[in-house]
Amino acid sequence: MNIAICTDLFYPRLEGGGEVHTYNVAKQLVKLGHNVTVLCAKTSYFSKEKDHLLEDEEIINGIQVLRARKPYEYGATLSSLPALGELYRRLDTLVSDGRVDLVNFTLYRPWVPAWFATRNRVPCVPTVHLTSEGFGSYKGWTHYDGGIVGGLSQRLIESMIFKIRYPLMLTVSECQREFLSQFLPKNRIKVVYNGVDLAYYDSVRSKAKNPYQLIFIGWLKRRKNVLHAVKAVEIARGRLRNLRLVIVSGGGEYEPLIKKLSQRSDYIEYHKKISDAEKVRLLKESSLLVFPTLKEGFSLVPIEALACRTPFMGYDIPSMREMRDVTGGGALVEGMNFRALANEIVELITDRSRLSGMAERGRKSVEEGFTWEAVSRKEERAFEEAVRLHHDG
Repeated sequence: MNIAICTDLFYPRLEGGGEVHTYNVAKQLVKLGHNVTVLCAKTSYFSKEKDHLLEDEEIINGIQVLRARKPYEYGATLSSLPALGELYRRLDTLVSDGRVDLVNFTLYRPWVPAWFATRNRVPCVPTVHLTSEGFGSYKGWTHYDGGIVGGLSQRLIESMIFKIRYPLMLTVSECQREFLSQFLPKNRIKVVYNGVDLAYYDSVRSKAKNPYQLIFIGWLKRRKNVLHAVKAVEIARGRLRNLRLVIVSGGGEYEPLIKKLSQRSDYIEYHKKISDAEKVRLLKESSLLVFPTLKEGFSLVPIEALACRTPFMGYDIPSMREMRDVTGGGALVEGMNFRALANEIVELITDRSRLSGMAERGRKSVEEGFTWEAVSRKEERAFEEAVRLHHDG
């Protein structure tokens, strides 16, 4: 099958879980014998100084990568319209020449070139990682990455994207599937969880777990809620003085504050944009992932932690509840209560048998269903079904 994927960022720009998912699935689809072309941005809001080093066209792990030559900034929609037009024209040519059997796009801006270039000539399948569902109130919108304006803009784009009759949709959790079922019948929405490369994770060397080391991984944005992780650890240290928190991030609005806290404190350690190997090492050496996120589709980070036999804990929101239930490797407390988070940290760290049981159950669940090989085979079957449904009318 000839598959075209439209996405904002692609390797080596793996800034979030969505980009990691897209890259690893594309790589596995090539191994399964498919021809994969990725159309993406060249410029990034996060790494502008290195953009000139990227090629306009190149082959990466068998994937044909076509990058927009015109400026395209992650998070700057209007100024990126020329680049979106360029991606549209290139994809339109591929479809017109019969070199594409299916187009897959990730929300949101890649919808523009993907949908308009296909024009119902080949099936178009979206992959939905995160929706604005749950941000209905004023307070909710302020928790969105772009604030009220960004949240409302996303909701407007969603109202257009989701009303299109796709042959199939892909999403990363059952709770997202439930929300999307108001737009498309449930049997045409396929859940494909995130995964990890276990062989790589197991190859990374580390020291033994530090029983008092906790870790937070994620953007320092409002909805990731890193400050609750900091407050919870500060409170928990009243009972467990040796506790320390390692924070790994690519940055965000709270970075200046986190930097100050790490400089003033002997129990907070901050790492920015470290290598994958270093991240895996820190996960392996930590006893617990503290992940008090306010909104997720189905985060990759807890799966990465479980691959390292590190259980996770966070707030009882739908996606995290689903992750706890399908992996058995996490513990949750009531939302927005960092004191409850602190109490749970103390209980888990002092109950080593419970923590160990969660770690082993979580690792087994990853081995059984959360590898990129397993995820890619599910997507492959979904794409084949989408092609059949499109041809059947």
